[in-house]
Formats: sequence, C-alpha cells, structure tokens
Amino acid sequence: MNMLIPLTMIVIGTLFLSALVTPPVYSLLSELFGEFPWPYSRVYDRVAMVVAAGLLVYYRKQFELGALIARVREEWSPTFIKRLLAAALISSLSALVMLPFFVDGIDVSWKMESTSYYAGKLGKALLAAFLVGLIEELFFRVVLLAFFLRKYGFWIAATFSSAIYAIVHFIKPDKSWEYPGLGLFVGIDYLWAVALKLFESDIFMAVAGLYLVGMVLCLVIHKTSSLALVIGLHAGWIIAVKMASAMTQLSASFSEQIGVGSRFFLVSRPLSWITVLFVGVAVTKIFRPKLSESLEEDDGNSVAKVEASN
Repeated sequence: MNMLIPLTMIVIGTLFLSALVTPPVYSLLSELFGEFPWPYSRVYDRVAMVVAAGLLVYYRKQFELGALIARVREEWSPTFIKRLLAAALISSLSALVMLPFFVDGIDVSWKMESTSYYAGKLGKALLAAFLVGLIEELFFRVVLLAFFLRKYGFWIAATFSSAIYAIVHFIKPDKSWEYPGLGLFVGIDYLWAVALKLFESDIFMAVAGLYLVGMVLCLVIHKTSSLALVIGLHAGWIIAVKMASAMTQLSASFSEQIGVGSRFFLVSRPLSWITVLFVGVAVTKIFRPKLSESLEEDDGNSVAKVEASN
C-alpha cells in the first residue's frame, strides 16, 4: 500500500473524525457533570489524541510500529537515560539563557510569583515535556522521517517532515469558541475556526522557528542514531517554553500582535534560533557514533535505530 494513504488518513482523518465525535462527547459530559469545567477546545484535543492513536494502531503494519517498539525496548538502558537527561538540560538552559534579552518591561515583563508557584510549574513542565517529547519524536523523527527517506535524500526528507511538524503545531485550539449545542455541523464549524488561526498576523515567524527545530532534530538523529538525544532535546525545549511562559507575561496588545501568545513566543524570536542551531551542532559533535558503530549502520536504518550503549 502506498504510504501516503495511511499518512493522509491519520492527519485528515484525525481532524474530521474528531470534529464529528467531539460534539456528542461534549454534550454527554455536560449532561453528566452539569457545569463542565473544560472548554470545548480541550475536549476536542483529547478526542483527537484518542482518534490519532486509534488510526496509528490501525495502520501499525505500514508504519512498522512493532519493530519500533521492539527497538526502543532493546535500547532502553542507563546510557539512554543519561543521554536523555543531558540533552534536556543542554536545550532547556541554552533557551532560557536568552530569556532576559526579550524582557523589556513593556511588551514582555517578569512575573513576580512565589517559589512554590515556580516549583509547581516546573514539576508539571517536566512531566509533560518528556511525554510529549517521546510521542512526537517517535512519530516525526522516526516514523515520518523514515517514510520520506525511503523515497528521497536526507535533506528533502527532513524538509518535508519538519514542515509537517511545524504546521501541525499551529492547528491549535480556539479557547474562545463557545459550544452552541449539539448539531450536525457544530464540529465542522469549530474546525473552521481553528483553521482561521493559521492566518494570524505573525504566525510565520513561529512556524519558521519550529521548522528550524524540526530540521535540527532530524540532523541530530541522522548523525547520531540516538533516539535518546532527540527526545531529550525536544523535552528540554518544551520545558524552556513552559517556564518562560510561567516567568514572564506578554502585554495584551503584544500577544495579539505576534499571533502566537506565550506558548510559542520564544521559538518565534530569531535570537532563539541561534541557540537551537548551536545546540544541534554541539550535540552532533559530542555524541557522534564511533567509527565502528557507524560502519554497522546502513543509510536506510540509521534514522530508526537507537545508538546502543557501551
């Protein structure tokens, strides 16, 4: 089967199946719990995750998920954990060190909160970062990149997978959208509202930043064959973004102007791109496989293979 079919079904199918399923789910939850605390957008996101997981399982043979899971289990080791944590520390600190350069006291200002507030935010950020890093790297840098590598050279494959990675992040929830009640096209109306957010004013800079992040992660896994490193780098950047959001606040006019809010503020700033490039180059140099390890790999399997520990 052409791999484009399952890939298209996962992306498009997730959006539209979730649009059809979420309204009755949200109505049911509202009936069961009365004043339901979650907005419609959050329920849609959770339904979409379940639908995407179901479609991925359905097409598991085409994406060779069994072999992927076996490889991760095989390579899980103390060295894997050390590299994971080292990469997360490198990427998070290198991003956060740039934060003071963006704080001008007008558009961007520091928050003054208690130590317990920041500790709580950090705890939540750590949990979410490593979980999201694992899931996204397995799909975007292993499954998707490997799919394009079967047809194209590395740079074209990395470009396609990174472009999809960047754009998908801006199919983001519309928290202001109010659920009007169960109806045939309610889910489609919400999906249209989400699509319109792709045309917000300065979203191009954030997309460009995430595209660069995707390219760097593709390069790291291509050069090092280490899944631990890309998961760690990804998790570290998520931690930096979440902590930057917790430590600073954007003025209302500035947040609306840049079109991405605090979530992608750091990644939309060109100064941050320097740290992303620096981290990518440094990690590929420090953790480049030994010659004996490189000779054991062939070009077709290097992306999906996790570097074995010594």
